[in-house]
Amino acid sequence: NEVRESTVPGPGPRSAKNIALDMFRSYGHGFTRMLVAAAVVMMPLLLAGRAAFGMDFASLIIGTPGSAAPEYSDAMMAGIGAYAFLYLLGMLAVSGAVAELSARGLAGSDVSIGRAYGITLRRLPSMLGAALITALAAGLPLALAASMAMAALTIADVILLGLTTVLAIYLAVRLAFAVFAALLEQAGMVEAVARSWRLVSEAWWRTFGLLVLVSLLVGIIQTALQFAGTVAPTAGAVISAVVVAPLTVIGNLLVYLDLRARKEAYSSEHLAADLEALASPETRQL
Repeated sequence: NEVRESTVPGPGPRSAKNIALDMFRSYGHGFTRMLVAAAVVMMPLLLAGRAAFGMDFASLIIGTPGSAAPEYSDAMMAGIGAYAFLYLLGMLAVSGAVAELSARGLAGSDVSIGRAYGITLRRLPSMLGAALITALAAGLPLALAASMAMAALTIADVILLGLTTVLAIYLAVRLAFAVFAALLEQAGMVEAVARSWRLVSEAWWRTFGLLVLVSLLVGIIQTALQFAGTVAPTAGAVISAVVVAPLTVIGNLLVYLDLRARKEAYSSEHLAADLEALASPETRQL
């Protein structure tokens, strides 16, 4: 059956063009609130990173391209690990609050930033579990590919490198919406991963293309902001993170809702009902 696409509020379905347009429309409609929602968590995290690891803490953690891997003391490694985990929690909290605000806008309702964070915190254990499972599933082949890329490769190694890279990308796309399922569908961590897997089934290539489109658009904006912030790198990094994080969440949320609209005839009424259930103080499974 033909699926009607539009840019009106609601979960979709949407064409690739309309997903791109509505990503910016939704962001622009609640721009100030989105920035505040991201800033209340991202700014303390980034400033804490600078205080703990110095001005150039990002390259300290991930290393400088083309240079040997840095060696750290056990205490430094423990600090980096703790900060990375705290950063993951912060990003999940921001993602949940922004997704709640954006979904409310699509459903024609509203929620305060504080309430959005309150709802997200109730779902955070499931979101964290789903994110860790996804990272483990897609990250292992990616880590293998990265370790191989730094070694001298034979033809067989190059083939294996290509296969592991493709596998990592395939798994990342299939599991891309586990966190949204854990939040908006109140699924447990394992069910959220399985839910994303089923949702992308038979729509992998389109989903991959849409996620790449969102990433490219966000990347252009992030690059422009980072270039503009070269005079004050720390301030530029903070502004870039605060501006870009909500836009990425909104774009991926629209892809997730588009999949549900196409595969399940998911409507504005369904979205409103899910948001109403999410606002209930009842505790669901983790």
